[in-house]
Amino acid sequence: MLFENCSLLTPCLVLTCPGCGKIMDVYHITILIASLLIMLSGLAGVVLPIIPSTPLIWVGVFIYAACDRFESIGWSLLFIFAILTIVSLALDYLGGVIGAKKYGATRWGLIGSVIGGIAGFFMGGIIGLIFGPFFGAVLFELIFGKDLKGAFKSGVGTLVGFLGGVIVKLVISVVIIGIFLIKVF
Repeated sequence: MLFENCSLLTPCLVLTCPGCGKIMDVYHITILIASLLIMLSGLAGVVLPIIPSTPLIWVGVFIYAACDRFESIGWSLLFIFAILTIVSLALDYLGGVIGAKKYGATRWGLIGSVIGGIAGFFMGGIIGLIFGPFFGAVLFELIFGKDLKGAFKSGVGTLVGFLGGVIVKLVISVVIIGIFLIKVF
């Protein structure tokens, strides 16, 4: 920490990176911490559906970029992050559907997986969210005429697709945060 150019108009506390010599004043440090907290909240949203994961991470990056006058993070990188955010949301949303369809789910199995996911979240938190779509798909497939083996296969497809979507969203989230940290430091 250094004390440089102290006045009432400029912060006098700055941090200097020992590796590259880059200087961050209190304003940038505060914005960085706030942005990182927003991004960490978004990272939690990878597994908690009520928290928008990658959109929150993008907002954290945007806030820092805007407060930094787009010096560390430019518009082109923000645009790339926005595309990655949209891709992660689409794959997350479609993951369960694609998995269920690949494993032979009917329309009723898909409806059951959505209802099971919602009910599972409210009844069992994270565990309910993961297994609720499975049980919902199996139950609806059985109710609407599929045999036990086919219904179970549809449930497995829903589970595989959901977990695949979560993994893709996690990878994209970590990549965005990693690139952000590299650009800022």
